[in-house]
Amino acid sequence: MERNVYLKKTEWKKALREFTNGFTSCFPLDSEIVPVRDSLHRVTACVVTSLIASPAFNSAAMDGIAVNAKITFEASPSAPKRLIVGMDCDFIDTGNPLEDTYNAVIKIEDVVIIDAKTVEVKYAVPPGKDVRFKGEDFNAGDFVIGESHLIHPVDIGAMLSCGVFGVNVRRKPRVAIIPTGSEIVEPGGTIR
Repeated sequence: MERNVYLKKTEWKKALREFTNGFTSCFPLDSEIVPVRDSLHRVTACVVTSLIASPAFNSAAMDGIAVNAKITFEASPSAPKRLIVGMDCDFIDTGNPLEDTYNAVIKIEDVVIIDAKTVEVKYAVPPGKDVRFKGEDFNAGDFVIGESHLIHPVDIGAMLSCGVFGVNVRRKPRVAIIPTGSEIVEPGGTIR
């Protein structure tokens, strides 16, 4: 008995070309706006830009005390500087906004708490120490994600932090699989 061999083989590059030529009218796919929280593994349809500055204000990068750095310039281990809470400094947590009168943060591990109103620091800090400045990550209008980008979890975080809550993405393609060939048998048919 002679083996049944497929007589009409198409070289794979030609088959792929013929297959994709059938889709030329639908590429690129249309777009739709989806909530950023639902955009994981979708593909951006256009460039995403920041709507607001991130962070939106100067904030503490560490838990500690907010100070005007100038007040600490004379502090040293041999001559610690005493500060009055509410006058020279304020306690602050990571991410909290920095008041305009302060320009540095001293991390809590480097602060000696004397009593409820007095703290002591043993080191001088420069302006900007442990401060996240307004717009440090993004300013309004800054590029965040490019067009045709596959969205990952980090991208979702970046978009949310810069005020983007809806993102323009490519629609998901609709795909149908059509099995063909004489070996296909209708349900209930005779299997040979």
